[in-house]
Amino acid sequence: MTKQYKQPKEQVAENISLNPINFLSDTVGIIETVTAVPTGKPTNLINQFKFYSSGSTYRLYIYDAKNAVWRYTSLT
Repeated sequence: MTKQYKQPKEQVAENISLNPINFLSDTVGIIETVTAVPTGKPTNLINQFKFYSSGSTYRLYIYDAKNAVWRYTSLT
């Protein structure tokens, strides 16, 4: 007599996109865009990130909670 084994169900992966362009376009609506350098202390995690644009200058500001200062990197 032979044993019969059930075939495992085929698992379908969720449609998760790791494309950086899609990720950035999704965050533009969530992260606030400002035209002045941020100075206040953020009250929650999402407020610790700001897109800055002024003329042809584009920056991503990130709040450094340990040192209580805003840091930025230039975007091109």
